[in-house]
Amino acid sequence: MAVEILSNITQDEAEYARLSNLIKSELDWRTGMFEAENKGRNEEKLENARKMKADNMPVSQISKYTGLSAEIIAQL
Repeated sequence: MAVEILSNITQDEAEYARLSNLIKSELDWRTGMFEAENKGRNEEKLENARKMKADNMPVSQISKYTGLSAEIIAQL
């Protein structure tokens, strides 16, 4: 059944274009959400590292717990 539906869709250029645009929009939205979530996580890691550094925690431990490199931590 799915093969038949796909065959019908690909034969109708307007429907194919509509569905292609719909899929592209969905993928763009998901990509944007993923990037926003990652940015939020990175900001949280940086903030935690700043707090740890302010408490004089060793860079090796900050790196271990945040996943940030020693170079990034040194720049904070």
